[in-house]
Amino acid sequence: MSTYGGKELAAAFRTVRRNTIQVAEDIPESKYGHVPAAECKSVAGMLAHIAVSTQIWEEIHKKQRLTTLVGLDYFGIRGRIDTEEAKPRTKTETVAFLKSEGSKFASFLESLSESFLAETVTMSPGVTTGRARR
Repeated sequence: MSTYGGKELAAAFRTVRRNTIQVAEDIPESKYGHVPAAECKSVAGMLAHIAVSTQIWEEIHKKQRLTTLVGLDYFGIRGRIDTEEAKPRTKTETVAFLKSEGSKFASFLESLSESFLAETVTMSPGVTTGRARR
């Protein structure tokens, strides 16, 4: 039987992040300010969002080691992440940010044991996951 564990998760994440970094490097810096439609993030904003998006999982699973999301200060965590995301960065700084955050998260994934990955984290009452049924 084949097990998909922390090392495999890290390898898959590294592949996706490497592809994202390639796209970020291919986009000219003059286009980083482009906003495709009203109320959308700019190219730079979306890349920064991708870079910081892993921080929520690190907060829940690494720093706080939660087994339930009941009482989670989601908006406090999001506020800190949004502040980091909103910092102005050049193209070079954005690519470096994608690399450093990706490397940090991949290392975290790689460290996860089978028992850790088997743990259940419960949602707050009334919160559902998955697709809505009609």
